[in-house]
Amino acid sequence: MRDYRKLIAVIPETPVLYEELTFREHIELTAQAYQQDTPETMHRAMELVEQFRLTKQLDWFPAYFFQKGMKQKGTHCLCINVGCSIICGR
Repeated sequence: MRDYRKLIAVIPETPVLYEELTFREHIELTAQAYQQDTPETMHRAMELVEQFRLTKQLDWFPAYFFQKGMKQKGTHCLCINVGCSIICGR
């Protein structure tokens, strides 16, 4: 019954990201949180990163160096990667 929560993601207007983590580490942390830290998940994540044009920013600290739009794209990438099918913004 509670599995439906894993399908829903709420992305605020200005996403909040961990200051101490790079974008790559955010991807890894999100995958671990959803118990999907597998090579396939990381491969899918890298494909999404490429589609969202964030490849060069993988080792950046998004809390400091991503502009608002980049934070939103990065957060969408994280949500899609772990299988969230309903993504709502506020």
